Amino acid sequence: MIKKNGFAVLTNILQLPIDNQQLFENVINKAKFEVIFETLSFKNGRAHSDGGSRRRQQTSTRISKVIANWGELEKKLRILLSEIYGIEIGEDFKFEFVCLKSLPHTPAQSVHCDHTHEGYLQNSNSEFDDLNLFIPISFKNDTFLDIRRVGSAEWFHIPVNRGDIIMFRGDVAHRGVKHDENYIHYRLHCSVDHGHVMNTTTYVSVPFQ
Repeated sequence: MIKKNGFAVLTNILQLPIDNQQLFENVINKAKFEVIFETLSFKNGRAHSDGGSRRRQQTSTRISKVIANWGELEKKLRILLSEIYGIEIGEDFKFEFVCLKSLPHTPAQSVHCDHTHEGYLQNSNSEFDDLNLFIPISFKNDTFLDIRRVGSAEWFHIPVNRGDIIMFRGDVAHRGVKHDENYIHYRLHCSVDHGHVMNTTTYVSVPFQ
């Protein structure tokens, strides 16, 4: 499914709880959010995070299981991926969840890959080499992801609505889009680790075009 392009968009495929109240009470209102990078500077040809406005944040991995239990989210994703790929997604596949938030007027991120260098996994025999799931939870149709096909200069500015998922490998270049509205915007990210590549963010020194 994602072997050629590195990503796939699944529309209206995930049933989420109708009310976000449990998620907000158990996670968002209690969890500590940590700043993640927005913009980069380049020194001697290497990328360094300069922090940006510090308005893009995420929960720590300690809260992962709480998110996973929200509406049996992890169970639903295991069943979904098992049906898509025709294999059992058992306990050897580790699911790690974070909740992302953008404060009002958050700038776009610099381009990056989540786990390894761009295109590194293109010839892998497994589509589960550090698979990522981008999951909107807002009832507003305001979630987007900028993502690039592996081996191509072509970019996509993809709208993602509640119930949709963007699946992408850890070697796919992407970035969080800017959030210009006056409210805090939340979404979820899940990494499915099958023990192939370490979870290490790699910056891509090519601007979004």
